Amino acid sequence: MWITSNSQLQLLSSKLSKLQTLNYSLNAYPYRTSDGAIWFSTEQGIGKYQEGKISFLDEELLLESSANFVPIVEDQSGNLWFSDRTGNFTYFNKGLFVVVPELTGITGFNSVISKDGNLVFLTPNAGEGLYEYNYRNQKINRITVADGLPTNDLKCLYYQDEDEILWIGTNGAGVAGYDGQAWTTIDTRDGLNDNTVRDIYEDKDGYLWFASTRYQRQIREPRIQIDKVVTNKEYTDFNRAISAVIRERVSIHYHAIDFITLPEKRQYRYKLIDLSLSLNEQSSTQWNQQTLETFFESRFNKSGRYQFQVQTIDRDLNYSIPATITLNVVTPWYLNGWIVIPSSSGILILIAFSIISVYRYQLKRREAQQLRDQMLVQERQNREVLEGKNEALTESYENLKQAQEQLIQTEKMASLGSLTAGIAHEIRNPLNFVNNFAELSSELTQELLEELQDQKEKIDSDSLEEIEDILDNLEQNLSRIDQHGKRADSIVNGMLLHSRGVSGEHALTDLNALLEEYVNLAYHGLRAQDTNFNITIERDYDESLEMVDVVPQDISRVFLNMLNNACYAAHQRVQEAEEGFTPTLWVSTKDVSDQVQIGIKDNGAGIPEEILNKIFEPFMTTKPNGSGTGLGLSISYEIIVDEHQGQIDVDTQEGEYTEFIITLPKSSEPDSD
Repeated sequence: MWITSNSQLQLLSSKLSKLQTLNYSLNAYPYRTSDGAIWFSTEQGIGKYQEGKISFLDEELLLESSANFVPIVEDQSGNLWFSDRTGNFTYFNKGLFVVVPELTGITGFNSVISKDGNLVFLTPNAGEGLYEYNYRNQKINRITVADGLPTNDLKCLYYQDEDEILWIGTNGAGVAGYDGQAWTTIDTRDGLNDNTVRDIYEDKDGYLWFASTRYQRQIREPRIQIDKVVTNKEYTDFNRAISAVIRERVSIHYHAIDFITLPEKRQYRYKLIDLSLSLNEQSSTQWNQQTLETFFESRFNKSGRYQFQVQTIDRDLNYSIPATITLNVVTPWYLNGWIVIPSSSGILILIAFSIISVYRYQLKRREAQQLRDQMLVQERQNREVLEGKNEALTESYENLKQAQEQLIQTEKMASLGSLTAGIAHEIRNPLNFVNNFAELSSELTQELLEELQDQKEKIDSDSLEEIEDILDNLEQNLSRIDQHGKRADSIVNGMLLHSRGVSGEHALTDLNALLEEYVNLAYHGLRAQDTNFNITIERDYDESLEMVDVVPQDISRVFLNMLNNACYAAHQRVQEAEEGFTPTLWVSTKDVSDQVQIGIKDNGAGIPEEILNKIFEPFMTTKPNGSGTGLGLSISYEIIVDEHQGQIDVDTQEGEYTEFIITLPKSSEPDSD
């Protein structure tokens, strides 16, 4: 037997007649591992007592702060865990200390257990909840009220291996139990003496003991408790006589106190004993079949005294002691047969009175029905009027809400446009200096190279070669500066276009002619940039298409952006596609009722699915770096959707094609600011 005091460790064995004191100053309580060894922490370091011998770990194995570490728990792999109570955790494995950085900063522990390959522990800080650390995959998880705990203020832990239930004592919320699937809470309503539980212990017989602030109480066998009996009134005090009337509905409500069975799986059985029978007949009364219901309901057709018994059965088929109550069932006076029989004249009077009463009752009933019908008609009319007004109000509210949202969006876009334009203008001036001086410096470099060639006879060959290399590198750097400066300039121009807002007035426009004009413009523009560019153009214009009310300047920007993108995508696929591939552009228009559809399709590489929902965001582009500003589709979306109340749909298949379908109303009103 080991006995510890504040500063010493003492051993009392069956072979010793008195205590043997080991003069070591202890930092905390010792810990016994599964192999029988006693581990303890002293100012001299970490020691172990086994088979009558005391040994200390070699200094080479210890960490710098090992003297402050105390043993806390042994896990299922045989590792012995230590903590210095200041936020550092380590475990001893195969003669080495292994530091656990994932637990660094957790200020010590209050209670620790090892469960299913995990460490579960509480900290001394009230309100932090429960921590679970899986030392196999080095992950830590914090469990709080949001995960099912009744409170975050916890006191102690105990893991019941046989039933695989984790029990947690709390401060003021009773005991919480978790079986891996659901949480169960036990408190004073279930028979616990106090809702603050400081320790949990399981004895050798498998009984759980909960230590509260008052005293310990054994909790194991299931119990049953009757809550109330309802007849013509409700009974909760069973010390009084409980009475019922025959043919009257009687219900008895009860619940189980069971800490190992989930509430939805608790079963009950009951029996109703007629106390007027003999004792043998009473004892032979059978229990009903087991049920999950927590109440009994019946009507008694015979007066007398009855005893109701109910039991609960836990998941291990343990039966509780029955809870019992006694009922007195009586017959009311109007059913006991004591009725006075009147004379013949009295019978005639009763008959006449009954006929008159029935006639008057029928007359009043008919009048009440007529009045009820009139009220129903009036109610129906009022409801129809109210529904009509409600629909009108709802429609007005939705229109007002839509107008408000449009006004807010317009104000936001105006502010954003002003900000964007201001930033773009501020960037443009220094950017022009960068581009101009890069171009000028490139020209000076060329002049310097030419002058160097004239003077090369006066310079030794090694120096000449080194100067030429430096000038070549300078020329390449200036070329890069010029290239990226022009790229930045194109982005600034795109930002200015993006912030411009409405650029013109609505006008009736021939969309077939406008689309054809910009098809040719896009084609020849790309041919001027790259003489190798070529593409087949398939046209399908609806000749019956009427003039459409749009802003032609803005719609032309949309056409040019999408046509340039389509031609670029088809031409890029030429570089990678197999021999015989023909880049093709399809353009079409279609008259659809009160709308117009414009289709622009290419047989390029398509748009990847993961970025399809982002293509209309500013600065989003599928082109390589330096090949696009990422503003074309964003501007197009604003023009079609926000300005013209239309829509843009995208149909694409990666590696096959992309088609943009623009839908415009034939007559649209400009947004009002």
